[in-house]
Amino acid sequence: MVLAKLSQLKPGMVVAADVFNLDGQKILSAGATLTERSINLFKEWGILEVEILAAGEKLSRASHPGADPEKLSQIRATADRLFCRSNRDHPAVKETIDLFITHRLNQSNSNEAGGH
Repeated sequence: MVLAKLSQLKPGMVVAADVFNLDGQKILSAGATLTERSINLFKEWGILEVEILAAGEKLSRASHPGADPEKLSQIRATADRLFCRSNRDHPAVKETIDLFITHRLNQSNSNEAGGH
């Protein structure tokens, strides 16, 4: 992972960590490929640095720290089946899958705690 200044960003680079604006709104999800549009969006929002994957580096799928690895694996397998025909490189699809996984983890934890 490399912390790159805005002036160093180029289309095709892969974001290593979620990018948020100063208000805490997610601008781009980890794993997204930079485009001219996303770089311009960073300029508009005043984002000065972004974590980028180094050449040959792969994104860790540890975006749900503390989750039971077995449960997380099962939920990811379900997400893979549900979104198998989707363009998984599209930022909106990535975000939807991440929200699905987070929701299912929360739902599972709530059921275990006796909630409904």
